[in-house]
Amino acid sequence: MKKRMTMFLLVMLSITFFLTGCGPSTTTPGTSGATSPDGMVAVLVLGPSPVGKNSSSADRGAYVPLSGARISLLGTNMYSTTNSDGYATVDNVPAGTYVVTVGKDGYQASIYNSVTVGGGATTQVGPATGVEIPTSTAPYILDVSTLNAAIGTSVTITGSNFGAGLSKSAGSSTVTFNGIIATATSWSSTQIVCTVPGGATTGDLIVTVGAAASNSVTFTVTGGGTPEILSLNPTSGAVGTTVTITGTNFGSSQGSSLLAFNGNPATSITSWSDTQIVCAVPASATTGNVVVTVNGINSNGMSFGVLAWRAMTSGTSETLNAIWGTSDGINIFAVGTNFTIRRYDSASGTWVTSASGLAGGAFKGVWGSSANKVFACGTGGNIREYNGTSWSDSSSGTAINLNGIWGWTSGDTTYAFAVGDADAGAATLRYYTGTAWENRVSLATENLLAIWGKGDGSNTYAVGASGEMVRYTGAWNPVGSGTGYNLLGVWGSGSSNIFAISQNDGVIGRWNGTSWNWTNWNPAVPGVTGQLNGIWGSSGSNIYVVGNGYKMLYYNGTVWSSVTLPSDPSAPNLIGVWGTSSTNVYAVGANGTILHYGTN
Repeated sequence: MKKRMTMFLLVMLSITFFLTGCGPSTTTPGTSGATSPDGMVAVLVLGPSPVGKNSSSADRGAYVPLSGARISLLGTNMYSTTNSDGYATVDNVPAGTYVVTVGKDGYQASIYNSVTVGGGATTQVGPATGVEIPTSTAPYILDVSTLNAAIGTSVTITGSNFGAGLSKSAGSSTVTFNGIIATATSWSSTQIVCTVPGGATTGDLIVTVGAAASNSVTFTVTGGGTPEILSLNPTSGAVGTTVTITGTNFGSSQGSSLLAFNGNPATSITSWSDTQIVCAVPASATTGNVVVTVNGINSNGMSFGVLAWRAMTSGTSETLNAIWGTSDGINIFAVGTNFTIRRYDSASGTWVTSASGLAGGAFKGVWGSSANKVFACGTGGNIREYNGTSWSDSSSGTAINLNGIWGWTSGDTTYAFAVGDADAGAATLRYYTGTAWENRVSLATENLLAIWGKGDGSNTYAVGASGEMVRYTGAWNPVGSGTGYNLLGVWGSGSSNIFAISQNDGVIGRWNGTSWNWTNWNPAVPGVTGQLNGIWGSSGSNIYVVGNGYKMLYYNGTVWSSVTLPSDPSAPNLIGVWGTSSTNVYAVGANGTILHYGTN
């Protein structure tokens, strides 16, 4: 009894000197007596006496000053360690309310919530006689390097009894963030370093060793969790196209986060916020998923089609002169020399033979009103009709070469014009009534080489040799083109926006509703010369022209530019072009060449 009384008196005397009159759970002024914005936290820590633990004497259970205990202000990186007298102070503590933890490896921890620290004052934590912590093997969290962080952030957890020698999350020992297990990069008895796991949300941070769980610490996951892409605008585009990616949890700025198109990093990023990224499609991009990676966590993937010209395998070496298909792009036909017809099999994604029943000549044009009503016209006045299954003769009533065909529908009836070479001073013009082909007078005297019309056929143009141009508005009449060039193609987006292409040095003419203007389009692109063979567009700001020497031009509504095509050392002539939209275009030419602009 005398030993215990002596120990109590020594402890009380030490406390008196240290705290300068501090009583239990009280705050006293600092030693200078001056007002300061910061305060001090003071703790006396006691542990079981080694004698008391190992003896059967009356001293069993006695507590003595414990050195090496950690006192932490949780989540602030402010802490101290007790000296040989069991004392510790945490200095320069800003005024506020804190969670104070007291513990040591091999001991139970004491946790004090809502400890208020005043400016210029010393705050005693725990009883004036000291904080008694008994021995224990249970895990305790004493401090965390941060109490709020984004997924993927490294977090250091300091505590006791985490288990010596464990490497990462070994065996049944884990660190969980609101139930989601984290991967540890290091693990010792008193410290664990881990990363906030993907899928983690705000909630309890807990260390579990074996079957024993530590105290819980509230941890806030910033940024809302795993990044998620909700939409892409547009969903397809060529290299350099601006794309807006909308979603959640991208982070307020890019930092170390990544954005990739089918695994190819985007480097030209205009803006980055937590909910939106604006970037340009990178040069290396290919069709596939767009993925945002934040703190090492990948978002969901969302498909983006990279638009580019790609060569297709046609299955023929014949020259292909024209191409046409249905508006859904499912039924497509390419026609050419030796009366070749290739049909695109959308189910297999390949071009297959579609036997025409003819040989020796050449098809020059193809057009249809549906997948079951397609015409191909060519040399010798031949016109073949496709019924959805096979081709058969559709007697044109002439043996003169037919160079182009175009038509329209009215109700369930299909109408069409086919144009051809001149015979006896008059260009050949055949008209399909819905059941048979008849002769029509065009008033053209030169070979007619191409035809195009709009809507119901009431505004149809046919062009040909030596600048020949005629127009149908219920009757055919000559139109002064203002040029003597051989005209090989015609297309328009409306009655006052029509383009014609020529055989001579890349010249392109445009009808503005009043007159044809050739000067502004000659040459269409500096350095581009040679014969132009085909023209097609989806609108007045999306027009393609193809020509000899593997040339292709593109008009965006303002200027013409050259198109970069897949490498082909043979540089085949391109002759025909057609598409369903600005993102689905085909071009055909010599050596069985078929090119496709799209996302495949």
